[in-house]
Amino acid sequence: MSVLRLELPTDPRWVNIVETNIEEILTDHAWCEQKAATNAITIITNNSEHEDLVTDLLALAKEELDHFEQVHQMIKKRGLKLGRERKAECQGRALDLTSAEFNILHVLASGAGFVVSKKDLSEKALARPLARYDRSIDVHLSNIRQKLGVFAELIHTVRGQGYQLASG
Repeated sequence: MSVLRLELPTDPRWVNIVETNIEEILTDHAWCEQKAATNAITIITNNSEHEDLVTDLLALAKEELDHFEQVHQMIKKRGLKLGRERKAECQGRALDLTSAEFNILHVLASGAGFVVSKKDLSEKALARPLARYDRSIDVHLSNIRQKLGVFAELIHTVRGQGYQLASG
């Protein structure tokens, strides 16, 4: 129970979203564990003269790698595959995208040169139907464009039809 009594029941539709995206969720979780271990090791490498810090971060790195192994075992037990880490780059610069933004950009890139409707983007990238007056795709695309900087012009809005990522 929260102190502010802001507790709300979980929407049962989340179970369906998780069930249909379990491989992706577990893969993201595994790569987060790996990233935490890698960051701990990087900090150790850059601060090796600080004995206490090295000791604490070694324990953290081991714990995170153990978590990575646990998630990987869960993936294999379910008969799933550990997918690739979800990274996006533009001109060699990493883009800090949310999962939703990454998924939307991935759907657009998969159909580069073709118009993808907001309905299709919502269903394929967000794993949910597009609701009436739903502006979430527009907001996500605005954020993606902002993160793309000068390359934002590669994403075209096709009025009344959807969005298109320029090909080539």
